[in-house]
Amino acid sequence: MELKIKVNEEHPDSLFDLFHKIEKTSGRNDKMDLLRLATEKQRFLLVAAFNPYMQFHITKWGHTPFSSPFKSDQEAYLAFVELLQLAIKSNRSSYLEDRTSEFFSRCNPTQNFWFGRIINKDLKFGLQSKSINKIFPELIPTFDVMLAETVEPDFSNVDFRRNLCIERKYDGFRVVVKVENGILDVVGRSGKPILNRQFVSQFEKIKDGLEGFVLDGEGYCHTLSFETFSGIMRREDESLPDDFKFYMFDVLTLNEWKGQHSINLEDRLERRFQMAALSDFLVDVPYWTINGGTPEIKIGLIKEFFDRFLDEGYEGAMLKYADKMYQWKRGDAMLKIKPQDTIDLQIVGWYSGQAGTKFEAVLGGFSCVDENGTEIRVGGGFKDYERSDFWAVRESLLGRWIEVEFTEKTAKDSLRHPRFKRLRDDK
Repeated sequence: MELKIKVNEEHPDSLFDLFHKIEKTSGRNDKMDLLRLATEKQRFLLVAAFNPYMQFHITKWGHTPFSSPFKSDQEAYLAFVELLQLAIKSNRSSYLEDRTSEFFSRCNPTQNFWFGRIINKDLKFGLQSKSINKIFPELIPTFDVMLAETVEPDFSNVDFRRNLCIERKYDGFRVVVKVENGILDVVGRSGKPILNRQFVSQFEKIKDGLEGFVLDGEGYCHTLSFETFSGIMRREDESLPDDFKFYMFDVLTLNEWKGQHSINLEDRLERRFQMAALSDFLVDVPYWTINGGTPEIKIGLIKEFFDRFLDEGYEGAMLKYADKMYQWKRGDAMLKIKPQDTIDLQIVGWYSGQAGTKFEAVLGGFSCVDENGTEIRVGGGFKDYERSDFWAVRESLLGRWIEVEFTEKTAKDSLRHPRFKRLRDDK
């Protein structure tokens, strides 16, 4: 990726003033008004921080003593651009870490703070890509992967005229792997780099075989809880269990990925099978076909597979149409079936939405307890008008009970994916 930089007339020592003001401003609209003032260099730094396709392969650097300091933000900025040019064209290496350490040794504390956040792709100033693109249209590209719609209880949204494939639903850590011109990128669902070095090294070993392809799947270990292995994925030096693997859902060519137009699933499954031969670390997810017969017969088969997968300890089932191509959105090419249990919880508090989002001045969620006194936060499932209405009368809701959907209980008796369903006016 080529970085195009044009030095403009901004004052050389005011590079981070705007970011600092945005971070300290509370209202989203006020933050966005400030953002409109961003200079060209500040807009470039926004791109560096938020563009999911701009990967730097830098995860750490040394903290050497302050030496040969930059004379101005302008000088530091130009050195930073040079460092990013090198990082984009490199894989993780000791040389890149040394160059990064050298750069930060010349930064003053303010430069160190903001450049560090940008390299970590975590600006933390209360605005995200969607808000930035409202001010500067299409400045930040979005990172999209195929997501599944939920199968209706009566299967009314399943097209039984098409041939279906059914797979286990793995509650794993979504990962996309890409190799282009010898450069390996291993990122999560949002486009941020995967930190665990041992996980990334598994793809380094087979990088030549992955050239020109994009692998979509999940890091998963059937013997560990989601909380445990997702923590492993977020730590650089954590060891992987022997049975931790990359479960491949899909394989696309780079041209398909960039052009967002793929061949059909049936042919991609053959490609996936061939790719799995590169390493034992790559798992070609088992699938079964459901062809022929009436819708009633097919529903019966799907329910049998679903029950079997649950008995095996998996989260549910995935349905895919054999003749559909990959979709870069939540769509009907992939459908999920998973159990939805419900529980009644008592409201003991509330919290507002996250700053910088449309919910910052309304209800973010309820703090609740179950009948055993376990504290549980419920932030999903509310309609927009409910967030506003509940926030307006939040004090009167203390002590009320709500019905909550969830997928499973955790080891600490909390709930996975709790979602508000309704107020229990009868309780």
